[in-house]
Amino acid sequence: MNNTITFILLCKNQCHSIIWLIMKKIIVTSTLKFIPKNFQHKALCKGLNYIFSTIDMADFENITMRLYIGDINKSWVAIHNGKHFTSAKKHKVNLEITMPLNTAFNLKNKPLILEAIQQGNIEFMGELALVNKMKEVILQLDENRLAYLSKKLLSFSKVKPPLPSTGFDFKNIKLSNLKHPEDINLIRDEAVRLEKLDLQKALSLMTLAHQARPKGQFIARKMAEYQKKLMS
Repeated sequence: MNNTITFILLCKNQCHSIIWLIMKKIIVTSTLKFIPKNFQHKALCKGLNYIFSTIDMADFENITMRLYIGDINKSWVAIHNGKHFTSAKKHKVNLEITMPLNTAFNLKNKPLILEAIQQGNIEFMGELALVNKMKEVILQLDENRLAYLSKKLLSFSKVKPPLPSTGFDFKNIKLSNLKHPEDINLIRDEAVRLEKLDLQKALSLMTLAHQARPKGQFIARKMAEYQKKLMS
């Protein structure tokens, strides 16, 4: 009897996962229909430049990469010009990275990426030396940047994200930890998330964000709002 109940529950959970994946595919494919292709390529390049900006990409100069999501039959192409990725439409592809949509939505950290590669959910096609170099580069990716980009990808698709680990210890974070604009965005967003749970902590984080970005109007407005509530 217990085995039967367990089996039914497993089947139910599996069905929910399948339905959720189908819904994600429908949402993403429908959304992409309304976004011009050139905007999609720009968004891809912006994402690539963000996660690879701290890594030496000299070996990828003039290399054209294509990201292909097989189960929705969508692909985007970018070329590295020695400094950053730009859109590329008519270049010969040197390296293709293929994965299903669900894998693309689950690349929140390096262990998940490496697991997906080992399981064959992420495939590389191109010269062996280039493929191996890309795998080496993946090992150098910054966890904070991966978490932030994953969050943005999920918000784009209107899929509610799980509570990911950002890589920051928000209890002990300092101004010196905020090295990039996206880092400031992370603590700003965390402050907003906490404003109804722990207003004092929200103020502390928003004050730190204000120190890092003193001209940020939203941050300044939120900081003043929190201060007023705490004084009342």
